[in-house]
Amino acid sequence: MRFSLDVRRAHQGDCFLLHTGTRTAPSLAVIDGGPADVYKPQLRPRLVKIKEARGLTSSEPLPIDLVMVSHVDDDHIHGILDLTRELRTATGVPFAQIASIWHNSFDDVIGNTPKELTAAVTAQFGAASLSDGLSADTTIDSDEHEEVVLSSLKVLASIEQGHQLRLDADKLNVPLNPEFGEKLIIANSTPLDMGDGLTFLVVGPMVPDLKKLQARHDQWLKELKARGLKPGDALAAYVDNSVPNLSSVVVLASCGGKSILLTGDARGDKILQGLESGGALKPGKSVKAVWKLSAVRPGKYTVAYQVGAGLSAETKAKTSSGVTPGGSFVADITTELPETEVNGAGEIVEIEDGKPKSGN
Repeated sequence: MRFSLDVRRAHQGDCFLLHTGTRTAPSLAVIDGGPADVYKPQLRPRLVKIKEARGLTSSEPLPIDLVMVSHVDDDHIHGILDLTRELRTATGVPFAQIASIWHNSFDDVIGNTPKELTAAVTAQFGAASLSDGLSADTTIDSDEHEEVVLSSLKVLASIEQGHQLRLDADKLNVPLNPEFGEKLIIANSTPLDMGDGLTFLVVGPMVPDLKKLQARHDQWLKELKARGLKPGDALAAYVDNSVPNLSSVVVLASCGGKSILLTGDARGDKILQGLESGGALKPGKSVKAVWKLSAVRPGKYTVAYQVGAGLSAETKAKTSSGVTPGGSFVADITTELPETEVNGAGEIVEIEDGKPKSGN
């Protein structure tokens, strides 16, 4: 049974391919597509290699069992829109075929059509911001941290991109959120059987938080009308760290006794809360953790970590000897990229001198 995550280069965004199933019956999920300039050089070539490795002809599209957009901003959704655009405009047989899409649109999250928010973003940053995304230095005057402001604005600027994904899904006859009755993806304590031994435990967003965000949007609308705020001031009054967090779908994917946590851009405390509510974090449970890190600069890094007991500040994790569990490990990051290929089973393996390295 295969269970591997292929991480594509996606600048400041995310772009993953989740491989499951067996050599003879492989399954594939695409998790996020990164920002602009990721689909053509990164995601599409990998999909084509996988198709070739499976021996599919030009008349046989590559089956993509699931496309999931974990977070509604340009850093996650742009590459997915590039993919769906190519598939819906293809002449003849498209090179790939999507079975289902998971996506929480922002207007579904807040339970309202956010025309006022869209208008504020357009007035402040121009109409192109709704389709092309915002630059990394975009900001407004706000008491929130600049990273929170930018993350929130990216979500609001991507509202129209979410609408386009819906239209593309309809054009391609691909169901949206079929496991959730085509409604919102929300946290649940029961793992979903995705087939081939793969389960998805959705740990975010959670219903109480969604209700808070919906109430907050309604209150913002009232203040907007009462105070007549300018676009910049209106956005400053709206952004906070709940916007990117509650727009993120957080999934614990498990297969064959191993798990991968897909977090979107959710806050750490909300992820922990969702894991606890879903029963994934239990007292006395042993967990083997594997770190997949991306360094900004090459060099030797010492990564230190501590294990927390939960969300409460009063709760402490201790070993039998009374020590806080934790440790460190050294990671040596080279400037040279490993050479990889997709083998006949659709797995990504590292090669050396034109041959797979031992152990792959």
